[in-house]
Amino acid sequence: YVMLAIRIAQRVRGDWRLRPRAYLFSTQQQKAADLYCFEQVKAHDYESFLAGLLVPKRYRNAYFAIYAFNIEIATIIDQVPRNSLAAGRLRFQFW
Repeated sequence: YVMLAIRIAQRVRGDWRLRPRAYLFSTQQQKAADLYCFEQVKAHDYESFLAGLLVPKRYRNAYFAIYAFNIEIATIIDQVPRNSLAAGRLRFQFW
């Protein structure tokens, strides 16, 4: 998983077509988003959090973003009431 996260981060950082979108977020908003992802992984998947600390700093934020997304998807089943499959489907469609 670590190598996959690094490869995805390399492609995103290396593709010049994706860079113009970076101005949509201020530096403060980006830091807040990075901190949120960091805290989510630390709280819900401590082993991945520890592995993420070994990822090179350049790719660390992407690593934690990918794992935070994984946590969001994995917890949908716990957040949706058992009798409401439509709500769960809507959450999956959101992502």
